[in-house]
This record gives sequence, C-alpha cells and structure tokens, in this order.
Amino acid sequence: IRRQRQMCIRDSNSPRSLITKAEISALNGDLKSVLYYLEKLPDDWKVGLKNFISKCKLFLAKENG
Repeated sequence: IRRQRQMCIRDSNSPRSLITKAEISALNGDLKSVLYYLEKLPDDWKVGLKNFISKCKLFLAKENG
C-alpha cells in the first residue's frame, strides 16, 4: 500500500494530485486553473462535480464575453 501511495504522489496526473492542484489554484483565486485540473479527472471522480464544472464554464464564458 505504501508503494502505491508513493507512486500516486509522484504521478502528477493522478486524481489526488489533480485535486491538490485544483485546491491550490482555488486558494490563489485562479478559477480557470481550477476548472482545468478538475476537467482532467477521470469521469468517476467528477460525478459530484459536474454541476460545479458547468457553472464555472458559464461564469468564465461571461467573464470573457
């Protein structure tokens, strides 16, 4: 188990790593990067995030409008 955990930490595209990057982006106020990292998650990790992702896309589209 420890070896698997180490591999996930090293893998910058693992779901946990992507969530951590999204969290850091959120703390920095970078919604575009948050969305970028969340969209890279596997579909089964995005089940509860689909509504949030859609709202972010709409907000960013209006901001860039």
